[in-house]
Amino acid sequence: MPVADFAAEDCHLWLWTTNQHLEAGFRVMRAWGFKYLAPVHWVKPTGMGNWFVHRSQTMLFGYRQKCRFPLARYQPNVFQTGDPKRTARSRTRVTN
Repeated sequence: MPVADFAAEDCHLWLWTTNQHLEAGFRVMRAWGFKYLAPVHWVKPTGMGNWFVHRSQTMLFGYRQKCRFPLARYQPNVFQTGDPKRTARSRTRVTN
């Protein structure tokens, strides 16, 4: 699909990828005519993987010609979901 032909010059790209496919995500971004600016990470409470337990997924943020982002500037690039193992009871201090 010729995404570059349809995207405005100040268009943003939020490309979701997994850790295993990060390199392919960068190739797709360039092929579509976007410039990489920053990653946005989602940290999950659990994960899976062969070598590492991947508890994060990455969204590649890019733009075409101009990056216009005035209202969301200086926002954190890490989002975290809760840990299901931590309940109100498990957060209390345990003393022996």
